[in-house]
Amino acid sequence: MTKTATIYKFIVAKSAYWSPLRYQGFPRSCRTSISNIIAHRTPDDRPLHDGDILNIDINVSFNGYHGDSDTSNTFLVGDVDELSSTGYE
Repeated sequence: MTKTATIYKFIVAKSAYWSPLRYQGFPRSCRTSISNIIAHRTPDDRPLHDGDILNIDINVSFNGYHGDSDTSNTFLVGDVDELSSTGYE
């Protein structure tokens, strides 16, 4: 299952709507950045590898309210080197 499909299913299970999907043509339910990619972008099919740092930004609408980028979170994938993992728990 892709990263986007997993997020999509989670959002739908909570009776929420993924705000960016189809907004001005945006094709996914979230935005991501992997390792050295600074800006969020449309998730692609790139597999995650040991040592990657994944940031996911999810914006949802629930009961007429839209969440903003405070829903962004960063995840360390596997063994991330000490310098790269500084500041993350």
